[in-house]
Amino acid sequence: MGISLIPTIIKLLAKIVATKLAAIDIKYKLIAKEQAGFRNFEECVAQATTLYEFARRRKIKNLQTWICFVDYSKAYDRVPHMALTHKLLSIGIGGKLLNVISGMYYDPKISVRINDEISESSEYHCGVRQGCPTSPILFDLYINDIFSDVLGVGVPSIPNRISGLLYADDAVVLVDSAQNLQISLYVISTWSDAWEMAVNAFKCAIIAINYDDAVEMTLQRQTIRTADNYTYLSFIMNSK
Repeated sequence: MGISLIPTIIKLLAKIVATKLAAIDIKYKLIAKEQAGFRNFEECVAQATTLYEFARRRKIKNLQTWICFVDYSKAYDRVPHMALTHKLLSIGIGGKLLNVISGMYYDPKISVRINDEISESSEYHCGVRQGCPTSPILFDLYINDIFSDVLGVGVPSIPNRISGLLYADDAVVLVDSAQNLQISLYVISTWSDAWEMAVNAFKCAIIAINYDDAVEMTLQRQTIRTADNYTYLSFIMNSK
């Protein structure tokens, strides 16, 4: 998707909408605690450190930890506008606020410019607008329930099971066995198909901690490689 050209007055309105959505999230805790992308006071370093600490605590207890790094192809460009509206309604966002958001995505047009030539405009019905103040939080809300049915792992000293971590569209699935990983990847596949997200298997990988045998897993009908290390948010994670 190209850069969205938005009139100044509409961009100001979009900033107001983004601020309102952020305030609603703070009040009602709509966005999953696993999500750190585009959120205040959350950084890549903290997210990578959190993943490392989860794995470290389980390794000390000699527990298996299976980590699957999930990469989506052009995730922001694939968000269907009707599905986005459905997601917002499902979490209680409606009324005038939803009408404004829907209006921003009503009958959008796209043109291609090559040098001084501009193509005829055509409609498009998917993709959050690049450069729009509302897009980051709208995407967070869209992907918010990806881990709803993932089995997760128990982490020493943490009362609740951890299903995974999110940094915008960078998803990390956590489970405690090979069998549970394939079950969870099936869950992620089902979610991805339902919400029209496409996994980029080439950039996905599985790391197994306290497990040495080779395994073959599939995600959205694609084979996912097993690796000894993986670069996550610019930090190298490994199975040791």
